[in-house]
Formats: sequence, C-alpha cells, structure tokens
Amino acid sequence: PELNTMGNTAHNLFETAEFPQVDGRDYVQGVTILVRMVDAVMKAATQPSCEVARVKFLRRTLLNGTIKAAIGDTTPVDTTDAGAIVTGTVGGLPMTATFYPDEARPVTETESSPPYPFSDLVPSEPFGSTSFVSCSTGADFLWTLIEINKQTIAHWVMDRFDAPRIELVEASGFTYCDQGMMQPGKLEIGNLNVREFGSRLYILNEARYRDADGTPRTLRLQYSASPR
Repeated sequence: PELNTMGNTAHNLFETAEFPQVDGRDYVQGVTILVRMVDAVMKAATQPSCEVARVKFLRRTLLNGTIKAAIGDTTPVDTTDAGAIVTGTVGGLPMTATFYPDEARPVTETESSPPYPFSDLVPSEPFGSTSFVSCSTGADFLWTLIEINKQTIAHWVMDRFDAPRIELVEASGFTYCDQGMMQPGKLEIGNLNVREFGSRLYILNEARYRDADGTPRTLRLQYSASPR
C-alpha cells in the first residue's frame, strides 16, 4: 500500500499493514512485522538501509494493523496498544516505528514457509551453532537467521520440553538493508546469557557473520522457550 502522510511532514508516516498466517501459527511471525516496519521507514526516508538499535515484540498477535513511524522526531511514543516497536536511525536521523494491531482486522491470508537457504547446521556449544547461509535479500537473511536460532534452541531444550514454544522477544544492534546484508558463508550463533523464570527460559544469542563487503557484523537476539 502507498504511504499516507495524512497532512503531516514527509517524515511522519502511517501505513496499513496486512500479514499472512504462516504454517498455521497462532500469531504473525515477529520477523515479518519487523521487515515490514523497517521497509516502510527506509521507503519514507528514501534510504537503502537503516540502523536498528532495538526491536521489541510486546505481544503475540494474529491481527493486521497500522505501522506508525517518525523520523527525526524524538517525541516519546505511546505503546499502550502496540504489538512491536523499532528504534534506531535512518539517514543519520533518529527513527521510531510502531505496529498497532487492529482487533477489527484479523489475519485471513495463509501461506507456507519458503525453503530456508542454509545448510550444515551443527550445534557447537550450549545454545549455539554454526551453519552455512546464502541469502539474496535482507528479508531472506532475517527469516533464515530466526529459523536457525529456533532450531538451535530447540536442540538444546529438547530434554527439558517435549514440544517447546520458542519465540523471538527482541533483537538489537544491526544494520538492515535489502541487498548485501550477509555475504554467503559461515554463520555463527553464540550464547551470551540464559535466564530462568518459572518454566520459561530467556535465551540471549549473538549471530556473527560478514556483510557483502566482508565486514564482520553481529546481531543480538533474545528468545523465550517454554512448554506449550
């Protein structure tokens, strides 16, 4: 859909967001929401990339909704009814993007996950792994990275949970771009921290990879793992 500035400056945007239900999940995948949010910000700012300081998923949802974003504006955002929030910079300016689910607009589109372009996934340490990844776009890379992390964590908790629910809670500290986000090659997942709250584990992992120019990059991901 077209961006709608609703009479405000070009750096304030409101965009209707429609999402698919993938593989029958009872929620919209966080990475799908994240990619849609940063794509909207980059389009509004006419920039090929953005720096994501943090993305936080505030609640599980199976609803479509609205993305609201401000670029160059540091006014605090109301997150009362938000499903996700992204903060960072784009074109050197601070940006905040927020997704607000709409109770009147349930997700109706369904689709299956595409093949993930990775191979040779090998657990290498508690909650860590190595694999070979070859992705053509930034969205493909994030989708693949999230899946690798989920499979990695599932391996390490399989003795604890029969059928774990593993969900992305937040991510931080990375450059998002549509092209050249990762050079085909080795992806390392290392664990930074595991915390336990009742029957739930919170797992903080760091992905290590190289971008298209060969520059070493990292991306931190926090997951929750719990019994279904």
